[in-house]
Amino acid sequence: MVESNIHYPTDINLLYDAVRCSVRTVADWCEGHGDSRWRQWQYNLRQVKKACRHAQKLKHSSSQDPDKQATRQQAIRDAHHTYLGLCAALLSKVEETVADLPLSLLDSRSGNDLQRWLGYGWHQVDLVRRRVLDGETIPHGDKIFSLFEDYSEWLSKGKAGVPVELGLNVCVMESADGFILHHQVMQHCPDSEIAVTMVKQAKALFPSLSACSFDKGFHSPADQRELAELLDRVVLPKKAAGARRTLPVKPTRRLSRPDASTQRWNPASTHWKSMGWTIAPTGGWNASSAMWHWRWWAGTCKRSGPFYRPGRWRPCRRMNADDSAKPPEPPHNADR
Repeated sequence: MVESNIHYPTDINLLYDAVRCSVRTVADWCEGHGDSRWRQWQYNLRQVKKACRHAQKLKHSSSQDPDKQATRQQAIRDAHHTYLGLCAALLSKVEETVADLPLSLLDSRSGNDLQRWLGYGWHQVDLVRRRVLDGETIPHGDKIFSLFEDYSEWLSKGKAGVPVELGLNVCVMESADGFILHHQVMQHCPDSEIAVTMVKQAKALFPSLSACSFDKGFHSPADQRELAELLDRVVLPKKAAGARRTLPVKPTRRLSRPDASTQRWNPASTHWKSMGWTIAPTGGWNASSAMWHWRWWAGTCKRSGPFYRPGRWRPCRRMNADDSAKPPEPPHNADR
């Protein structure tokens, strides 16, 4: 994922961006041609920004009183109505000024940008009116996330502490040694629609390519069939729901010491050793659920002293004041 260098988008701050850029561009043109219609453009922008900040600071009431809720809701509507009136007036004045300017200015790069910002401005006016004044839920396809990097997408991958990212996904194919073989920007394209294309383009560059491993997000039945025809070996795991229906449940193995094979099967076993455990479940779906259960129990009782006793699992006991000064006893059968 390549992140865009933009601020967090809302409909009212994107509207302010459109008005600010449009007014500033047309004011510079008028100043260069001796036109005094925009001599107070900085004051006008300050008024718009003040109205924008006032609308942003108003939050929905958390009171249980219906009268207070209605009062706050009306204040929000009034603030947005005032803000929309100022923005619409400035955008209309910009359009009137553009109609009087020579066509040579409109054909330049700044003229093309001005036309784009005007379009975005009126689009945001419509979105704010529909959302706040009409109470409508805006579809995701109608939203814009940046005026300057309009290709940016709203990406939510479920990462811890990162609820949303703004940018574009990029698919990268690497060799076993870490060299980048091919890449492709994924604009409005899910993972399941790009796997076959990536392999075909990579084989055109490297004809000896015969095996490839994918993330489970690339899985689809059609991709499984097409990739099997293109490559000798394909590692494309199915998604969780399909895996539960098709894969047999492995029997649970007995508990054993977390050796290197256990660490390869589940990296969480290294956490077990750091917490003082000497044995861990090593296989099967039931063992996986047991590992997470005991890992939670170990983290909860971390301060309560040693957890393991020879021969069996026992609940931990709370340490006394005298026991806190004693060093913990080493496990008796750590080599078992």
